[in-house]
Amino acid sequence: MNKKQITGFVVGLCGIALSLYSLYNMKRIASAKGAVNQVSGPFSGNVAGDMVHGGMMSQVSQYDLIVTIMLIAGIVMIIIGGVILLRGYKKRH
Repeated sequence: MNKKQITGFVVGLCGIALSLYSLYNMKRIASAKGAVNQVSGPFSGNVAGDMVHGGMMSQVSQYDLIVTIMLIAGIVMIIIGGVILLRGYKKRH
């Protein structure tokens, strides 16, 4: 393997790791949202309960965008790593 192929392999591996990490965190966020709904469900309908629910949900939801960007970046890194790896392979043969 030449340097370009190794670089492509490493970039692709980092993309896979980032994608898996973001999927794991998406699952954790969904679980936290379910817990917030379960805890604040009996108190909905009044002003205080709705305010607490909104505050807790906003705390959990603040990570949605970050994790989504991480997933997209991981997928892009996988594609870029694959392209680099294949281009290095084709030029060699």
